[in-house]
Amino acid sequence: MRRWSWLWGALLVVVMLAGASAQSAGEEGPLKKLIITSISREGLYHDIFVTSLINTMEYFNTDKKVPGWRATYAFINDITDIARARNYALKILMDNKEAAALLMIDHDHQWSPEHVHRFVTSGKDVVGAAYPAKKIKWERVLTLVRRGYSDQMALLAAHDYEVQLIQGNDTDAGPIGPKNSPYEDHKFPRDKQGFVKVRRIGTGFLLLTRAAVETMIAAYPETKHLDHTGPEVHALFDYALRRMPGGTVARMTEDYLFCDRWRAIGGVVWADATRGVNHKGYYTYKGENWVWPELDWTPPMDMP
Repeated sequence: MRRWSWLWGALLVVVMLAGASAQSAGEEGPLKKLIITSISREGLYHDIFVTSLINTMEYFNTDKKVPGWRATYAFINDITDIARARNYALKILMDNKEAAALLMIDHDHQWSPEHVHRFVTSGKDVVGAAYPAKKIKWERVLTLVRRGYSDQMALLAAHDYEVQLIQGNDTDAGPIGPKNSPYEDHKFPRDKQGFVKVRRIGTGFLLLTRAAVETMIAAYPETKHLDHTGPEVHALFDYALRRMPGGTVARMTEDYLFCDRWRAIGGVVWADATRGVNHKGYYTYKGENWVWPELDWTPPMDMP
């Protein structure tokens, strides 16, 4: 079907330019623009996402809490291929010459404006927040309760998080879970801002600077291609098959492949170790439970 070809296939982009043309008195020089993008196959966005987005727009554009910055957003709907949709988000960033950064947020996440403020002023090119998978690991919770661990420990064990730590030999650490930390008592080293270097992180709440995307495009020119609906895009997000330790071949998701490509050219992937974001499912899965450095425990080695 070609009825949407003029909008890049099934891409529907809605851009809000709240305060875009106005510059408040007392602010000097051009404002940096942050583009917040979200992808929804059905065009549906959870209530917690909408509330968080409105609060962030007010924080940046009405209250002007982040000097020198303003925020806009773009919805990317009706694209079933998530990697393709994320590459369109990169195109939105690169086509908007005033934009300094792109923040990808999934349609079922909840966050605070202060978290976005923290990211855009961090000075980091690729930085994300952890969020829990929408599944409760009841066997882990039961194990901890039976062994006398606190409720806080049970909350920590209840979920896996879309973050992979860097092992000493930089091998695949797998998704974050109670057994999966190369650091004693899970006290992984943080920088002065409270961020930690990671191997991979999900794109559910991920900030990319223009400089990072430009560097990636220059490093991977072979990813440039003509999308079947018209525009030229760079497939920096894509899928791949990788051989795992032991010989098993596994399918790599688009977010992890992006992180691998960025790190392969000398980039650093950062995760916020002071807070996470919430994930809406049958109930709101809390992201702050992943902040392990505040906890003093050693998980049992036979944790499920």
